[in-house]
Amino acid sequence: MNSVRTRDDLDSLKADLRVLRDDLREIARDVGDLTSQTARSFGQTSARDWLDWARSRIGSREDLDDTWAEWRDRGEKSAMAVRATVQEHPAVTVAGAVALGLVLAWFVTRSARR
Repeated sequence: MNSVRTRDDLDSLKADLRVLRDDLREIARDVGDLTSQTARSFGQTSARDWLDWARSRIGSREDLDDTWAEWRDRGEKSAMAVRATVQEHPAVTVAGAVALGLVLAWFVTRSARR
């Protein structure tokens, strides 16, 4: 009886791992598509456009100080949000980190084959 249950559990685990593998492949494909879209959008923005934006945003020393303060505040808020998410959902965070690692490994091995 135990060997039947163990075999069923093993078969169930194998099926779950196949589903997980397929899901990770889909995630990798989606991340690849998103990366490609982002790269294309950055490629369409010229350095002059970025420089013009920066000049329009930062006019004086006071504006520069205000901009740095704003960026620092946003960074601190983002760090706090990430910390809270990790504390509230540690299993999801670990799964996400593993998925990201697998995606990055897939990209590295894919680019090494070219």
